[in-house]
Amino acid sequence: MLAALAQHPIKALAHITGGGLLENIPRVLPDGMAAHLVKGSWPKTELFAWLQKTAGIDDIEMNRTFNNGIGMVVVIDAASAAACAATLRSLGETVFEIGVIAPTRLASRRVPSECWTHAHPHRHHERSHPDDDPTP
Repeated sequence: MLAALAQHPIKALAHITGGGLLENIPRVLPDGMAAHLVKGSWPKTELFAWLQKTAGIDDIEMNRTFNNGIGMVVVIDAASAAACAATLRSLGETVFEIGVIAPTRLASRRVPSECWTHAHPHRHHERSHPDDDPTP
């Protein structure tokens, strides 16, 4: 990570620990901005799938409590993202583009339900309807 920080204009890092994706990413964002995450943009591990099924945990609680396989989120501008990902991969890291940072209509810094998006087979991102499942 230090090599990526030295070589690329990383704007923020979020270590995904207790509080999961829903609480840790917003801590590094300014007011008025939100993480627009893409459901299915990273693989669900067998461990988290087993835990969710065995304990009967719903998707929202899984994302509020666990990292679901995402240990660190790097916030970087789109123009630098591919080069930064290449640097991290060359250092042995596994990298997924899991979403974008964009304005939100809400006053708080959180991952609001209307900001979850779903992967679409013919387009890079497709916004979900607010009534859709709000969890990746």
